[in-house]
Amino acid sequence: MNPRAIKAPCVTFSDGRTREGSCHGVCVLDAIRAGWFDSEEAAFSAIRIEGFITHGGEILSREDALTRAVELREMTRAHYERAARESGVKGPADWLESLTYDDVLCDVAEGITA
Repeated sequence: MNPRAIKAPCVTFSDGRTREGSCHGVCVLDAIRAGWFDSEEAAFSAIRIEGFITHGGEILSREDALTRAVELREMTRAHYERAARESGVKGPADWLESLTYDDVLCDVAEGITA
């Protein structure tokens, strides 16, 4: 596995701890379940980065993760944007959501192209 390749969505909190999961919301809920925070409000207010983690442990912003995935040919930007539009997001600022990103990575892994 390429250590630079995107592994999963992750959330880094103000204390430096990071959780990875199937989507950013799950990362936050898992942190609460693990006892890192007393409430959802405390957890959500402590978010420093909502991004993605690579197989090598590097934490990337949403935009940097998309750039990396395109660079490594994990997906094309056109494929990502098409999937984002089809999922009903409003515009480019919303295209970097983890569930859409995960759906696209799955499509790419299955050989579906733009």
